[in-house]
Amino acid sequence: MTDEDDDILAGHFAAARAARDPGDDLVARVLSDAARVQAEAAKPRPVPRTAPGRGGIVRALGGWIAVSGLAAACAAGVAIGAYLPDTIDDATGGVFSATLGTASVTGYAGIDAVELAAGVGGLE
Repeated sequence: MTDEDDDILAGHFAAARAARDPGDDLVARVLSDAARVQAEAAKPRPVPRTAPGRGGIVRALGGWIAVSGLAAACAAGVAIGAYLPDTIDDATGGVFSATLGTASVTGYAGIDAVELAAGVGGLE
């Protein structure tokens, strides 16, 4: 800051020091207003009620957008679980068997499903 800025600032401080104190009526009005605001703030506010049923569950899960994503993921999981891995592998053009290998797709390398069923429960 320059000396000129200091002089201007010093003038403002001097004017503030010379200003008279606020009047008693202004102080009384400010204090009464403060007491009124404090009394209103001390009153208990009603707790918002949540709707029973689906509304609370939807809010707990994050809203309708999150619930729709959850429903889509659930539908995809059911669809993937309902179809055999071979069917999914055929639909994707063999991507799974090419990347994971036959043992990962079928679960048993070199063993036919008929051979597995024959060994269960005396079926031969």
